[in-house]
Amino acid sequence: MIQHGYLGVQLFFVISGYCITAALYGAVRKPKALSYFMLRRLRRIFPPYWASIVLVIALGMLTILVLKTPQAVVFPLTAFDWLCNLFLLQGPLHAKDANLVYWSLSIEVQFYVVMAMALLNSRWTEAWLVFVSGLFLMVDHLTAWPLWGTVIVYWPEFLCGIAAYYRLTGKARWKWSPAVLVGFVLLDIVMQWGQYETLTLANGRFIQPVKLLFCLACMLVMVSLRRSDKVICSRRPIRLLGWFGLISYSLYLTHVPVGTRLFNLTDRVIGLSGLRWLAVLPVAAAVSTVFAWLFFHWFESPWLNASSRKSPEFSMAVPPVHESVAS
Repeated sequence: MIQHGYLGVQLFFVISGYCITAALYGAVRKPKALSYFMLRRLRRIFPPYWASIVLVIALGMLTILVLKTPQAVVFPLTAFDWLCNLFLLQGPLHAKDANLVYWSLSIEVQFYVVMAMALLNSRWTEAWLVFVSGLFLMVDHLTAWPLWGTVIVYWPEFLCGIAAYYRLTGKARWKWSPAVLVGFVLLDIVMQWGQYETLTLANGRFIQPVKLLFCLACMLVMVSLRRSDKVICSRRPIRLLGWFGLISYSLYLTHVPVGTRLFNLTDRVIGLSGLRWLAVLPVAAAVSTVFAWLFFHWFESPWLNASSRKSPEFSMAVPPVHESVAS
């Protein structure tokens, strides 16, 4: 399970596809819809992100001063890498990440831009999403362009969330749109499958077609559980998960610099040979969670509150989708 924890990124992309599509349709009603949508997205992602960069630098300096780790080891980035990280451009420009998790945020911002283009003419929002899905599929498979680090490679994962949104809300102008979007994902799986001889890569991770099957499974779970939402959400353990969902972005930004350094420090003091790391794991998880909660209140929540004051969100009708999830 721990070995395949990276699939959390795929789950995140599916959920993001759903939530950002909800935000997109929420922006359609607004004057200057495109700027409204992008400003909310950038205000949502960048202030906590920049705060996390300061955290990475601060902890890195502490590591250099206290543990006497060489600066080149702690900060193996060039000035160009740091500049790309500042604006989340490291993916398409193939720069190094200052934090292991930043690569997915670079993909996420690209996703925002592609979605925002649908608001140039809101009457054709759905048509744009169908068109760009087919275009990205052709570019990915019929060209030799270096696409790694771009949203094109990960678009089918977002597409699973977009299809789930259309299926659950009935927002699709054309009834066949969700099926077409899922069809693009299935076609991508078929076109990629022949490139691999095994289900896992040399590093032990699943091949991309298997990841896409996982995304489709997540989509099916989202759709199938919709009728049971009220019952499920009434359970106390689920409400606890809701709290983790609230701080999830802060937890994502900080868990590597905080949790990893805790492991490294423990390894230097008592060692992590054998099963000792299993004893440290819950401690690291607890410390990372508490730190993420504090980070959320200091650096993320103020921007969420400012966003709500400037433009109150609304609840979409049938079935209800609270856009605050995607704010």
